[in-house]
Amino acid sequence: MNRVKIAITIALAANGGTLSTPELVVALGDNLAASTLNRNLHEMEDHGYVTCDLPREDRRRRRTRWTLNHAGVPTRRGWRRSQLSPGR
Repeated sequence: MNRVKIAITIALAANGGTLSTPELVVALGDNLAASTLNRNLHEMEDHGYVTCDLPREDRRRRRTRWTLNHAGVPTRRGWRRSQLSPGR
């Protein structure tokens, strides 16, 4: 996972797990080209890290909402969030 994908993952997690594309742009500090953001979101979707509320063919010029798939995102040590107990 590259730095852009990590930043997207952090932004989604920090904002309740779901953001629209414009909200993601703001959360990332307006420092990312729209094409770079969309390419990385599509790659993350292909790998199961995020899901979108609209099918790809229906997204053009429509506001989409992206949701983080917590089960699909590995944590720092390779453990999934659901495997960690609250005391760790």
